Amino acid sequence: MIQIDDAGSGSLVGGTAIGLLRTSTLEYYYEVIPIKYFKSPYFKEKNSKIIV
Repeated sequence: MIQIDDAGSGSLVGGTAIGLLRTSTLEYYYEVIPIKYFKSPYFKEKNSKIIV
């Protein structure tokens, strides 16, 4: 199983970290999405709709 978490996405100070943990091996990987991607022109409107 792989667990995914989006730490900090509710409070965008310094960007958002996305972390992945592979529970079988405890491998951990993360990246930070810089704050600039939550501002114009990259981020036009917040859309909470889930498209399946």
